Amino acid sequence: MRNGFQRLFFFVLISLIHTFTPSEALSQAVQLTWRANPEPDLAYYAIHRATVSSPSSEIARVPPTDTTYLDTEITLGNIYTYRIAAIDSAGNESELSDEIMVAADIATPVEMKSFTAQFLANRVVLKWITATETNNFGFEVERSLPNHDFEKIGFVAGNGTVTVPKTYKFVDTEISTGKVFYRLKQIDLDGRFDYSDILTVNIGVPEHFELSANYPNPFNPETSFDYNVSRDAKISLTVYDLLGRKIKTLLDEFKRAGRHTVTWDGTDNFSKKVASGAYFVRFVAGDFRQVRRVLLQK
Repeated sequence: MRNGFQRLFFFVLISLIHTFTPSEALSQAVQLTWRANPEPDLAYYAIHRATVSSPSSEIARVPPTDTTYLDTEITLGNIYTYRIAAIDSAGNESELSDEIMVAADIATPVEMKSFTAQFLANRVVLKWITATETNNFGFEVERSLPNHDFEKIGFVAGNGTVTVPKTYKFVDTEISTGKVFYRLKQIDLDGRFDYSDILTVNIGVPEHFELSANYPNPFNPETSFDYNVSRDAKISLTVYDLLGRKIKTLLDEFKRAGRHTVTWDGTDNFSKKVASGAYFVRFVAGDFRQVRRVLLQK
């Protein structure tokens, strides 16, 4: 009970009808609707609104015959909370209704000019260009295989707010054969996000086993090796010093046909840094053998 009236008598339900986007005729407006209150001497409905930075206050009074309200005093990008109270002719006021939260739609924070994916030298190179950016935190790079969910494989920081084109690049070295799908998850500074279009790259099976030259070489502190697997096989990659002593096992496991990459950080099997100088890396795939010479400089 409040002022002699039951709360049930004044219960009001708010529901969001629509949030107008900037491209529509009624920009910067939020329309609310609610169930009529059955109080026979209802005088009006009081609309209360709050934002993250301002407390709740009454912004309008709606005649008892109406059950909709259009709020045109909206700033795009803000989040608004609405509640309604019913007031009778004696001035008795119901308790406020439950809240409803509305995010005023804003234009896409990042305008993308292009997004491309290309298979080059045992890796997929993703490039994209933005025309403008607003509060852009960055891009999560996501990858998927057929009948699999997308997963995050990397992150590229954004440029916040800029009005000039910016170019981005990401290189995927852990690739499989067949169809591979890529997309970008653009994230705002406030946590909102949007997805790019999905790109498809077709990657064929290598014709033969091969260990490519490492890059960089000479190196410090680490170097990477690309290797091709022409059929499913157990692969081993091992580092030896010039005396033939085993220094580090980089890889010793079953790999599917495809193109792969492994990195050596200049440590031995006990995670200790090795001395500067030349080393040999031995690649074994079934009956195939190959050796590469690498040079660590400090």
